[in-house]
Amino acid sequence: MNYLEPLPQQLTNFLLFFAFGFLAGFFFRVIEFLRSLFSKGKYALFVQDFLFSVAVTVLMFVFLLVYADGNVRLNLIFASALGAAVFFLTADRAVKKAFGALSAVFSKVVSLVSAPFIYLSKKLSKAAKKLFERIKAQRKQKKPPTEKKKEKKHQKKVQKPENMRKKHLKKHKKSL
Repeated sequence: MNYLEPLPQQLTNFLLFFAFGFLAGFFFRVIEFLRSLFSKGKYALFVQDFLFSVAVTVLMFVFLLVYADGNVRLNLIFASALGAAVFFLTADRAVKKAFGALSAVFSKVVSLVSAPFIYLSKKLSKAAKKLFERIKAQRKQKKPPTEKKKEKKHQKKVQKPENMRKKHLKKHKKSL
């Protein structure tokens, strides 16, 4: 077992892991861009960050298996961290500007495409509101027949005790 790799192999691995870190930083900005377009909220942020961390960890593991023969070397982890730091210190601003321009274009396209649908939904909601107001006004003016029957039955029940009192009074007068 050879504990020391030849210098060209070490340099190649260092550069590969440096590129991996650089691409991981770029991938982070891509995820951030997609997050800004589609999802909002704390939970979505947590899930996306968690998935990003898992993806980068799995890719790092695969890189270690393929290029470092499964050996975890501190210099390779340092190379990936250095690659991410270089990305965030150099290319990050340009990538943010590019994604900002893409986001503006995307929002314009979405607003142009959705404008007719928004207009139609507003018109339909106004029409539906007027329709329901008319129905409500008609219900107040004209009660359904079942409600009328219920009211008549209720009125008869109210009148019955009065009729019964009159009958009792008549009987009582006759007996006197």
